[in-house]
Amino acid sequence: MIMPRLYSKQPKTFEDLIEYSASCGELWIEIESFLADTYDLKKIVHNSGREGWGVNYKHGKKQICDIHAEVDAFVVFFHLRSEAMEIIKDNLSEYALGFWAKRYPCGSGGWIRYRVTEKEHLNDVKTLLTAKVKQKK
Repeated sequence: MIMPRLYSKQPKTFEDLIEYSASCGELWIEIESFLADTYDLKKIVHNSGREGWGVNYKHGKKQICDIHAEVDAFVVFFHLRSEAMEIIKDNLSEYALGFWAKRYPCGSGGWIRYRVTEKEHLNDVKTLLTAKVKQKK
């Protein structure tokens, strides 16, 4: 079930997004800390209209992911190539593999919408994102 995302015409801050994600706000901060430790991280808080308010994370010019706030959750959007998934799929939970099965096909892979609702999901997200973008820090 998809929970309401944060839609507003008023500008939002990262702190607003964390507060909206409520019980999962600390998990989002943990993912961002992991990204900052792993990559030369650039982030932009933005309103994507359809997906609501979120943060775009980049390493140089390469997009890592977008994260959008939901009530008591957040969704990580990213593209992953099939070749990368083949290498890591044995290290992922059934929950993560379910999102891969429901991906939006694009090129030789697809767009994944991984919904984080508990701490156990963080290992999957970290594994998926490091398979997407090589660590350069």
